[in-house]
Amino acid sequence: MSTIVSCRSISKAFGAQRLFSGLNLVVHDGDRIGLIGPNGSGKSTLLRILCGLEDVDEGVIDRRSNLIVSYLAKMFDENVILGEVADDQIRAPVDYPLIHIFQTTEDPQ
Repeated sequence: MSTIVSCRSISKAFGAQRLFSGLNLVVHDGDRIGLIGPNGSGKSTLLRILCGLEDVDEGVIDRRSNLIVSYLAKMFDENVILGEVADDQIRAPVDYPLIHIFQTTEDPQ
């Protein structure tokens, strides 16, 4: 598998609140990543870092050359249609996570 993004010993804090420290992560072509954790634990910040939209306090991030990153910010929509039952639409508030799609203009080698 070809590496898209590699993080080595990255750390991030906001003031006295340390979100993560010494984090290592490698994303390969075709990987799908989901982050689960409580509010304020750094999930969105980590995804922003992977996309290059946020800087780390410490550590190294390597990204494949010619990488194209698409980014959809968090949003709240009270009218998301989850499905239909007997001609009635099921609607629910949804707090979307950040969605990142990694693509490259290079053929994986």
